[in-house]
Amino acid sequence: MRGGRVGDVVTMDAVKALGCHKAVMIFGPQAHRRSIQGTLVARSEESRGRWVVEWAEQDIGRAGMRTEVSARSLQLAQAPPPPIGRVASTPSAPAPPSTHAPSTVTPDMPPVPPQGPTSPTSHAAQPASSLDSPRAAEAVQAPPPAPEVHPPSSIVPAHATSSPDSMVPPTPPDPAALPVSGPDHTAPPPSSQPATTMSPSLPLDPPGAAASANDTVVKHGVVWTRRHDTVTLTGPAHREQHRFSSGLDLLTAADTREPLHYFLHMMPLQFIRETTEFTSRTLFQQRQRPCTEHEVLKTIGLLVACSVSGMSNLRENWSGGHMFKPSPRLGDLSGMGVRRFEAILAALTFSEREATDNGFRAFADPLIHMFNTQRRRITPGHFLVIDESMSGWLGGWESEGAPPHRTYIPRKPVPKGMELKKLADGETGIMLQLELQESKDHMYDCDYAAFGNAAAWPLRLTKPWHHTGRTVLGDSAFASVQTALALKQHAGLGFIGVVKTSTRSFPQKELEEWVGAHSGEEATATANVQGVPLIAHVWRNFAAIRFVASCSSTEPGEPARKRAKTFSSGNSSTSESASGSIIGVESNSDTNRATDPPQLDSAAGDDDDDDDDDDDDDVDDGSTENDARSTSERVIRRSTLVANYQKYSNTIDVHNHRRQACLGIERHWRTRQWKNRLFSTILGMCVVDAHLLYQHRTGERLSTEAFAVRLAQSLINNTLSGHDEGRPARRRRQLGVRSTVSRPTRVPPQHVLVPLQELPEYQRSGAAKYPRRHCSECKRLTLLFCLYCHVVHAKVVPVCGTNHHTCFIAHADREADDDDAF
Repeated sequence: MRGGRVGDVVTMDAVKALGCHKAVMIFGPQAHRRSIQGTLVARSEESRGRWVVEWAEQDIGRAGMRTEVSARSLQLAQAPPPPIGRVASTPSAPAPPSTHAPSTVTPDMPPVPPQGPTSPTSHAAQPASSLDSPRAAEAVQAPPPAPEVHPPSSIVPAHATSSPDSMVPPTPPDPAALPVSGPDHTAPPPSSQPATTMSPSLPLDPPGAAASANDTVVKHGVVWTRRHDTVTLTGPAHREQHRFSSGLDLLTAADTREPLHYFLHMMPLQFIRETTEFTSRTLFQQRQRPCTEHEVLKTIGLLVACSVSGMSNLRENWSGGHMFKPSPRLGDLSGMGVRRFEAILAALTFSEREATDNGFRAFADPLIHMFNTQRRRITPGHFLVIDESMSGWLGGWESEGAPPHRTYIPRKPVPKGMELKKLADGETGIMLQLELQESKDHMYDCDYAAFGNAAAWPLRLTKPWHHTGRTVLGDSAFASVQTALALKQHAGLGFIGVVKTSTRSFPQKELEEWVGAHSGEEATATANVQGVPLIAHVWRNFAAIRFVASCSSTEPGEPARKRAKTFSSGNSSTSESASGSIIGVESNSDTNRATDPPQLDSAAGDDDDDDDDDDDDDVDDGSTENDARSTSERVIRRSTLVANYQKYSNTIDVHNHRRQACLGIERHWRTRQWKNRLFSTILGMCVVDAHLLYQHRTGERLSTEAFAVRLAQSLINNTLSGHDEGRPARRRRQLGVRSTVSRPTRVPPQHVLVPLQELPEYQRSGAAKYPRRHCSECKRLTLLFCLYCHVVHAKVVPVCGTNHHTCFIAHADREADDDDAF
């Protein structure tokens, strides 16, 4: 638009005028196709190319909204045709349009017939706000319009909140008309309720006499009604069971599987083969020997072993260490030197694009695609948990090799790095989907960006499981009324989340006034937004915790158990006084967690907090203080909605703790390349997920460190051959080049190589720190022997490792043939 004066009527796209978030809230998913009208108020003080525009109340449903926009995006509205006949001039400014003040028509002017409701198009041609401008010198005199009739809806008209009468609470809707169910109501399925487009001009639902005016509150057009009974939102039932479909036969004889099989279920063998091929090309360009699949798996196994060895850096695992911390001497145990190990790590390549494209997507896309594609083969449980995580960057902020898009979150253990949005299965804790956060411009081009980031993240991450009736759990970064509405309407998923900052359309203040002051007390309100029933729930546990949900129930659920200290004096004991919402204080000698997270590894103690230091053992040392203190627990009531959220909400936090603190691959591999940092993060996730899957399938309780040790042994002693069939091994070693084509062998999973120093005879004598014996196949000295043969056949069978030798493969094949013949 060129020119323009104060008071001109202009039009503009709704998204450009109001912003993406506000436009979607007002007009729904079709906001990018809507145009709104407004009046030029003043030029911007910072730039003459921008205007301050007050938008028409009839278009956006709110009076007095002004935004500063660019003049290039504005268009002048077409001026209305002049009226027929003479119009009386008005010496003074007219009354506001909301008062509908009658005017006087001159006798010689024909009467204007009454008109119905004014459409937005015709009304925008002569907006009410333009009558107050200096250019308005005349006004059309007409009788007051007839009352408008609209279909019922749960959205409050904009004039109800802008008029002086809005201080009086509106007539509440009938609770029986809301699609929620109490003890005597049954909610129809969401599919039977027609979804209506959000329109600010629609009035309230028909009023009911069941609720009082104090129990009804209006928030940005959403009517919330307080409920004094239990509320249950029904939906499509989810009946799918956990299933792990893979090329590996995990469903039969799962208890005899090695950790390697579970790891290859999370990081597939096809990805290992592609990585081997591209890494071999990089090594060949660097004039080094190409690698094999066996070497790539061994490199991953050595990296896992370094993370649990406790050494400060990778090279110390090959050296002798020092007197206080001996080195594991991984070179002697694996047959791979530290230089070869570092060369393969530095040359890791995951796609063919990396040879010609050094962009961000060329490195990140293969890893993210591999992870998400493989996890789609997992059928999760009913609860899906969404949260964020960090791939920590230990280098400088602007150092060479730093990630192109970095995020700084002070509350994280590693505050700077690449942020990842993650989706996990609440029952098993396994990661299901990842999304790497990039620049703002890139995120605007992603799917569902029109709903805002808080709703777009859950919609994208849960896409493989849309319309399955599952429930998504999210913290305050995702929880809002808009997120619950979008997941229900466009994904067919329920949502439960804690509301802290995104309080638009949420009755935050009223809920805190309704809830009591004692722990365990609750308050509930319900609303119907575009045919979707929502619950606003608050539960007090010292502080008021606010929830928004589109599913679940407020019926009494599993109570929360809090540990507390009681002090006894003689035969009497004192504890915290129990209010009406606290069930009671029970004596408990065992220690429990303060909340109810998924205890996937409680036997190992990986995720125990420091609360165990407060536990007092019953030791009779003669003192009176130990006799006076004992441990008890406080049981607090809570609803099913709160219990389900608190049971699974910290699933991703527990997963991050296992990956960063218990395993620590990122901490030990101090790389200066961000693509290696991303690979170490995803590798840690695969190791933790393999551990969780191992526990879920076998029922064996292992700590993360113990499982990592077993996995490292399986990876180092993997049976993927790097030799071609039909050519002698000696000739291949002279050429110095190995084929990247691998073949599987018939090695039973029971045969495992372990160091000779684990034998009791060397443990007792201590004569040799690193004992060696002649291999049973090639007669060379070796540090390893077959543990299976030692246990089953009661004999020590020394065998060379799988690097540069085929002794272990030949030994396993011979034992398998002997077992078949027997």
